[in-house]
Amino acid sequence: MAATRTSGAGEGVKANSSIKHGREAGKAPWKKASVRAAKSAAPARLRLMVVSVDGMRPEFYRRPDELGAKVPALRWLAQKGASADAVVSVYPSTTYPAHATLVTGVPPRVHGVYSHLASRDPTAGPRPWHWFARAIRVPTLWDAARAAGLRTAALGWPVSAGAAIDYNVPEIWDPAAADPFGDFSTAAANSTPGLFDDLREVLRPSSAEVTHDHIRVGAALHVWERYRPDLLLVHLVDYDNAA
Repeated sequence: MAATRTSGAGEGVKANSSIKHGREAGKAPWKKASVRAAKSAAPARLRLMVVSVDGMRPEFYRRPDELGAKVPALRWLAQKGASADAVVSVYPSTTYPAHATLVTGVPPRVHGVYSHLASRDPTAGPRPWHWFARAIRVPTLWDAARAAGLRTAALGWPVSAGAAIDYNVPEIWDPAAADPFGDFSTAAANSTPGLFDDLREVLRPSSAEVTHDHIRVGAALHVWERYRPDLLLVHLVDYDNAA
């Protein structure tokens, strides 16, 4: 988990082909964005991007050289933003309850998301997950931001479908589909009206080698630059899937 803040009228992250398609991974366009922000004479306005790398342990950005990890973007985020040596997760440490805790600050017994699955009936066939924000019983970070008059965005964030988020493409799929994770139609139907169409070029893989995270990062950078949310949440999953 890492978070980064930028300020000034020139802040933002340029979404370009090298990021969308995973080429030239060592080049970080957000560095140029930060330089532009530093040179801007406009009054500072802080913006927050929260990046959750599902399943990643802190040593991969704290001790990357020791582990042989080539993670230039994570290095930069850890140096320029906020990160942690360790966190205390929920128990059991599963994605959906943990991400509900991240945006509420309370444990599952309070926010109400105890597991991935929304149905406890093992005979019900393909069961839906806790995709919808209505499962969260307490106010969230995006609720607080909205109450403060701030713009919010989320890309692939668990338990966010139907949330009061200005620019939202939630993590949701049809569990009965032949390839549940390869079909974006359910996510499109539950996204902010018009946003998915705007992101279609970013979300369309150019080759079989492009992963879910390439798509989500490209979408997040596009939203960050074009819509300029004050808060952006993005959930990356490929590390956890590979592990």
